[in-house]
Amino acid sequence: MQKNVNILQTPNEQLTKNESMINESILNCLNKDNSIFQMLCKCIAFSRMIYEIDDWHHAQYQCCFGYFYINWKGEKYALQAESHAENSMKLISLYLNSTSQQMNQQNSDDHANLLILCIVLLNYYTLAKSKIILKKIAFECEKYVVSFDQYMQALKFIEKTYGPESKEVISVYHALAHIEYQSSEDDMRKSIDYFKKAYEISNKIYYKEESFSSMVDLIRSVYLLCTVYMKLSLNLDDTEHLLGEMLQMLNTYNEKNNQNSIEYHVDNNSNESVDLMRIKTSSLDNDNHHIKCLTDQCLNSIYEYSDEYFVNLICSLRSLLIKIYIKSSRFQEALKLLEENLNIQEDTFGMYNAQVIKTYKLILSINMVQENFSEAFNQAEMCLDLEQFTFGANSKQAKRTKDILNALSSYKKTGNKIN
Repeated sequence: MQKNVNILQTPNEQLTKNESMINESILNCLNKDNSIFQMLCKCIAFSRMIYEIDDWHHAQYQCCFGYFYINWKGEKYALQAESHAENSMKLISLYLNSTSQQMNQQNSDDHANLLILCIVLLNYYTLAKSKIILKKIAFECEKYVVSFDQYMQALKFIEKTYGPESKEVISVYHALAHIEYQSSEDDMRKSIDYFKKAYEISNKIYYKEESFSSMVDLIRSVYLLCTVYMKLSLNLDDTEHLLGEMLQMLNTYNEKNNQNSIEYHVDNNSNESVDLMRIKTSSLDNDNHHIKCLTDQCLNSIYEYSDEYFVNLICSLRSLLIKIYIKSSRFQEALKLLEENLNIQEDTFGMYNAQVIKTYKLILSINMVQENFSEAFNQAEMCLDLEQFTFGANSKQAKRTKDILNALSSYKKTGNKIN
């Protein structure tokens, strides 16, 4: 692959140009992409052409590499940041050792000395931050290994005491899957086997007992399994089918057990429900960026489930199916499920609740995507009233809704479509 080389500019001029581009990128807060790293690579190359091998200028670019890795790329690049900072310190040491006599004769306020001091301080900052992160990662890995071993021992004990397909093992399988997920996010497939096992056991128990607690175990198992599938974009057709079956099972359960219907299990004192949807127009993208394992409450109380927990779980189950519908542009089906979520959330939490408002905002987003601007305008006005009462007139939620209303108002005046 051939690249054009600028022979009209000297290495010194090209080095200065790249330094200026880096400074401009930082000042303008541009997207934290790979361009700044590419420019730093060029700076290192030109620096080697201009300065001698033991010159301090090389160290400043290594220093910048380490700093940008840890602050722009994130904690996953702590090892690279540490490596570049250490290389920078070695280059500084090499330079100081080779020029110690001259340095003693120079003014302490010399510009080069001040820059070297800044480089050293920035290297210490990068090294300190990267070492803290690396120690944290090592501790987390050790913690997951210990937790996994303990849960495996608990699983063997429970299987021996209650049987390998007892309800007591379900939460342990969820915990094991959660540990696998947290300890290896790049390979979450390891957790699928445990979630599958929990689903198979909970499915057998429910169709054997048809009790409320066994139904909650089954719903939770399906929810966690389907969330991993969606995260990995695996078996989406099967996931949709499984979620649809679960919602149909809930309807059947309500018809057979009117006293124990969803409405019967609603409590007015509820924690915030699990919300998997974004509350902007971008929520219509497939953004399954996390998984929430609900094992803590389950392990604390295996046989009893709070009413709010059940409601949260049902809404989250529907939210997974809503995401599938949105991704495939089946907006009417998504709206139907959102209305069902909205009904139970309003009965549970009341109108002035964050979860209710989020559901309204997602309905608003879908109406805007479908260009139902008249309906969207009415939705936005209602959302604004709810947000101003719930969060305050100057809240960021209310301000965003005002921006939406302004855009919709402009459309109503001009008759043009909103960009």
